[in-house]
Amino acid sequence: MLPTNKLLVSVYNKIVELMELIPDLLHVQTLPDTLILQISTLSVSPFFVENVGTLQLAALSVCRGIFCLYEKHRQIILDDIFSSLARLPSSKRNFRR
Repeated sequence: MLPTNKLLVSVYNKIVELMELIPDLLHVQTLPDTLILQISTLSVSPFFVENVGTLQLAALSVCRGIFCLYEKHRQIILDDIFSSLARLPSSKRNFRR
């Protein structure tokens, strides 16, 4: 494994670790709406990237936490997901699972 690959894996693991800690923060501290908006946008993005399964699971947990705890942000999360789905390639050749 090249040193840059080790560095990328290390950075990826740290990002996953941070993403896994966000739901705990949501349950402990009430966050301002601006921060919730940024976190929700950050947590929806990994759903549409391939080969980042652990990050997707952590992001799903964040989305679920925001969806449960911040009722007025539910529609925003759904809008983010639907707008991201609309941008996915529609041809059979480029279609993702």
